[in-house]
Amino acid sequence: MKMLYILLALVFIAGVILIFPVQIPKEESVPEHQQPFKNLSDSYPEHPKTIKDCENTSKRDFCIDDVAEITNNISLCYEINDPDVRVFCTARISLNEAMCEEVMDEGLRKACLESIGLKRSWSSPGYEESPSPDCMIEYGAGECVGGHLRIPFYNPNQQDITRVRITVPSGVQTNITLPADFTVNEPLHPGDTGVLTLFPCEEDVNTGGFSMEWCCSEKCYTSKMNQTSEEIEG
Repeated sequence: MKMLYILLALVFIAGVILIFPVQIPKEESVPEHQQPFKNLSDSYPEHPKTIKDCENTSKRDFCIDDVAEITNNISLCYEINDPDVRVFCTARISLNEAMCEEVMDEGLRKACLESIGLKRSWSSPGYEESPSPDCMIEYGAGECVGGHLRIPFYNPNQQDITRVRITVPSGVQTNITLPADFTVNEPLHPGDTGVLTLFPCEEDVNTGGFSMEWCCSEKCYTSKMNQTSEEIEG
C-alpha cells in the first residue's frame, strides 16, 4: 500500500512538470543602440581636418590627435577623452619632452619622444639657427586663389634673396605626394614682393607647419612658417 502512495506521488509530480515546465532564463540581449562601437567604424579619414571627421569612429581620440597635429591647433587636444592620448597630443605640438614622461602607456610615451625628436631634426637641417639681420624674409598666409595655394613673400633687405624654397610636410590634405618642395630660383630684389604657387586646393591652408628656406648669396636660413604677416598680399 505504501508503494502505491509513492507511485501516485511520482505521477502527480510528473504531471505538474508537464503542465508548468521549468523556464530556463534567457540571456537578455543588449539593445543595438546600447552596444558599444556597434555602429562605429574602426577607421577614419587619412587626413582628418575637423573634429567632425572623427565622429562615428571607435578611434575618436587618436583621430582628434591627428586633426590637432595637422592643423597645429593645440586647443583641440583638450577635446580628447583619454588622458594618455590628451597628454601625447599636447606634448607633441608644444615639443615638450618632459610632458611625454607623464604618459603612462610605455609605447605611447616612446612614440611621443620619437615624434618630438623627428620634428626638431626636421626643422633644423644644419642651416644657420638665427637669420642674419641682413637676410630676412617676410611672408603672408597661404590663400587658395584660382584653385591653387599661393604664398606671398617680401624682401625687406638691401640685398637680393637668391632662392626661396617651401617644404610642405606630410599630413596636409592634398592630392600630391608629401613631403614636397616648391622652389623659386629667380632673385627677389630688395623691396620686391613675390608669390609662390604650390599645390591645388579648395580652401585656405594653415601653413604653420610648413618650412621655408631662403638664401642671400651663399648664406641660407630655414624656419617654420608660423610668423605670417597680414600686410603682405600676393
